[in-house]
Amino acid sequence: MDYKATLMVLVLVSSTLAGCTGDPDGGGNDEIDSDALQNLFDEHFQDFLNNTTITVNNHYYNNSTYVTDDGDYSSTTNVEYNNTTINEGDQSSTNNYNNQTDNDYSSSSLNYSLNGSGGGSVVQAFRVVWDPDERVSPTNFGARELVINGTVQVPGWTGSELSYQYNGYLIKLSFTCEEFVNAYHNMQNENWENWIFGEYGGSQSQAQNLGYSISQDIGEIYWDSEGSRGYCWSSSEYYPPIKTGNSLYFQNGEYDEEIHYTTVFEISLSTGQAIDFIALPYLWNVTLECDDGFGSSSNNGSQQSYPYLGGHTQCTVRGVARIATAYSYVTTSMANGSGPSLQTPEWYNGGSWYVFTNLDNVSSYNNYPVSSTPSDFLVYFTMHFVQVYEHDLE
Repeated sequence: MDYKATLMVLVLVSSTLAGCTGDPDGGGNDEIDSDALQNLFDEHFQDFLNNTTITVNNHYYNNSTYVTDDGDYSSTTNVEYNNTTINEGDQSSTNNYNNQTDNDYSSSSLNYSLNGSGGGSVVQAFRVVWDPDERVSPTNFGARELVINGTVQVPGWTGSELSYQYNGYLIKLSFTCEEFVNAYHNMQNENWENWIFGEYGGSQSQAQNLGYSISQDIGEIYWDSEGSRGYCWSSSEYYPPIKTGNSLYFQNGEYDEEIHYTTVFEISLSTGQAIDFIALPYLWNVTLECDDGFGSSSNNGSQQSYPYLGGHTQCTVRGVARIATAYSYVTTSMANGSGPSLQTPEWYNGGSWYVFTNLDNVSSYNNYPVSSTPSDFLVYFTMHFVQVYEHDLE
């Protein structure tokens, strides 16, 4: 191509100089010598270039976008569409997307995309390390005061009270939950009869009648769903968890679980920020609480109802784990020679005692506290930058 351009230049120069190369000595057959021709070429070539316009066609291919730009590039700014997303509403007056106007959302913080493909979506990750043992305070059900001076402490209780007139005495019984479990399981009518007759005198028949009344009232509190159930043990089962044998492992019904909930991570969102989770471990739920009062909760980490969280105002997203602890009323000898004797109430005359106990394990494979949420995990989520839409409230 270079030699063709050179020949063309020579032809043009020769044509331009035609008539300017006369015979130096007046003869018609003399030709111009090479030195004279070189001098003329040097003198007029730059003028030729300065007065000639060349049109170049340039073609750009970016992301299957075909752009043709024809014209003089001496004063044209090259426009590059390098992975640029233009959102609806772009009213920019410039063609250079590196200099944004207020209404140009192509690469500013207002650019948003709900499918994670736009420039406004950022995938983020963090690690969570937590210890279930440090997140729970198991309830000491056995130490709860169930009856104080004859009055049952369970909220809403309307049944019998444990307050009695006998032989000129006002007898008011008091029980912790541990004492109450032992009173029901280890004290029979005759046990109460013997204690009353020995402590307050009277006739044997009077003591027998009162002993029967006390047993009946204790049974009412024990069996009523508004009584000790749910107050002295957490479940709604009729029977408290009682371990009567000495075997190492517990059978069903010999222990119960208490459920706790704890927040294992929080994500704070400003107005204009929304997230959806890419990868989560098993969680009891994911909650959303916003400054304007809006909130949501998704069981087991599912986000089917609200796959995108936040965006419209300041919000907090929390991941909540479920933790289970275990407990039982475990039978213990009153004095077995290998430990201190139990200090039992004055009314008790049984041979063993059920001690409320929080359990570390109930079997070879189930240690407590236990949670289905791993203690070390990663969370991946996409942060979306959104524009708050001011809708008409009417």
